[in-house]
Amino acid sequence: GAGRKTDDPAKYWRTFGGGRWESIERFIGQPKDVRKNLEEIIAEGDTSEQKLRKIYDHARLMPNIDASVPLDQKVLRRCKRENLNVRGVAKAGCGDTAELQMYFIALARAAGLTADPVLIASRGERFFTADTMDSSQLDGWLVAVNLDGRELFLSPGISVLPFGALL
Repeated sequence: GAGRKTDDPAKYWRTFGGGRWESIERFIGQPKDVRKNLEEIIAEGDTSEQKLRKIYDHARLMPNIDASVPLDQKVLRRCKRENLNVRGVAKAGCGDTAELQMYFIALARAAGLTADPVLIASRGERFFTADTMDSSQLDGWLVAVNLDGRELFLSPGISVLPFGALL
């Protein structure tokens, strides 16, 4: 749910979106929180696209605790203990899909790119209906990135998806 009951779908989604946005932004933090990690990923003189591709590959190749690949128990415990924000993801070197997406956003922003989270409704089992005031319809994540005036939608938290591919 999105908080107080309302009969107005527009108000429901505004309230839900505002609350989610705040919690996501709190998790992402400031660009300075990941600047050290970024320096190890990109090189001076990289184009915006080169930066984005390097950051994407870095995030998607990190251990994902949501993936079907079994993780070492030590790695799993470290992820669950550290990942209270993007600094924790950077320190632990792993995360769940949403945490890796937010870590990617933080790195992209630190590199001077515009990146934002996008909650989506996967259409595998249902279609999103705005009149149905149920936030559980939004069951997936993408990242929207503005790259030199083009808007790209990416899924860096899913290791099997190369740059630009979506499920």
